Amino acid sequence: VIVQIETLAAFERLPEIAAVPGVDSIFIGPSDLAASMGLLGDINSAAVQDKLREGAQLCRKLDKPVGIVGPNPEMVGRFLDYGYTWVAIGSDMSLMVGRAQEWLGKVKGQAPAAAPKTQGGY
Repeated sequence: VIVQIETLAAFERLPEIAAVPGVDSIFIGPSDLAASMGLLGDINSAAVQDKLREGAQLCRKLDKPVGIVGPNPEMVGRFLDYGYTWVAIGSDMSLMVGRAQEWLGKVKGQAPAAAPKTQGGY
């Protein structure tokens, strides 16, 4: 069982949640956590990044595998550096949109536009 931590209130109870029998892993949702901190769409905020780093380190101390989703390869690398056990790369929607933009560019005879930079979405 993987439980999702997506609010500041849940984050603050992480040790209790991780101790529930049957919980195998923790997933911290960066966008929802940022929103619950009043920073909607800004997972790059220093305050959010501090919480995400803290969450990974706490789960490691609790001996619980911890995962997260990163919107791009650079952020995935950062999350692995923080100590996340596993990281999903992007979302199905962002990957489909990126590929659709690439193909549309080819159909129009243009080079594909660079993927849009997202502040907090994935």
